[in-house]
Amino acid sequence: MKIYIPRNLVAFLLDSIWPHAFSFSVLLLFRTYTSLHPSLESYIIKNIIDLMGCGNVAISFNSDLSYFIYLFIGVRLFYMLSAFIADYIQGDILPKIKMDIAKKFLNNVWYHKQRFYGAEGNASLSNHVVLMQNSAENLLYNSTRIYAFIFEAIFSSICAYVVNPLYAISIS
Repeated sequence: MKIYIPRNLVAFLLDSIWPHAFSFSVLLLFRTYTSLHPSLESYIIKNIIDLMGCGNVAISFNSDLSYFIYLFIGVRLFYMLSAFIADYIQGDILPKIKMDIAKKFLNNVWYHKQRFYGAEGNASLSNHVVLMQNSAENLLYNSTRIYAFIFEAIFSSICAYVVNPLYAISIS
C-alpha cells in the first residue's frame, strides 16, 4: 500500500517538480535572461546615445557604434528566442506536473476504505484533486514570474550602481 503524504507545501511542490527538474532548470535559465534583458538593453542604448552624442558619427563595420547596434540586435533577438523557449517549456511541463499531481492523489484515493468517502462522495474528491492541480499550476507559474522579478530588480540595481553609484543609492 503506497500512499503519498506530503510533509508541507514546499516538499509537495519540489516532489512534483523533481521528475521535470532539468526542464524546470532550463526554464529558470531562460527566465533569468528575459529578466535581465531590460537592463542590458537599456545599457546598450545608453552607449549608442553616448557615441552618437560625441559628434563624430561614423558608421562603419568596425566602429564602436556599429558594435553596439549589432549587440542591440543580437540581444533583442536572443530575448525573443528566450521568451519563446521559456513559454514553450512552461507550457510543456505544467500540464505534466498537473498530471503527476492527479496520479499521486488519485492513487491515494484507491487505498481508502468505503467509509472514508462518507457523505461527500467521489465528485467532491475529484473536485479537490482538480483544485489542487490548478493551485499548484498557478503557484509554479507565479513563482517563475516572481523569480524573474527579483532577479531583474537585483540586476537593475547593480547596473545602476555601475553607471552611477549616487543614482543607484538614491533610487534604492
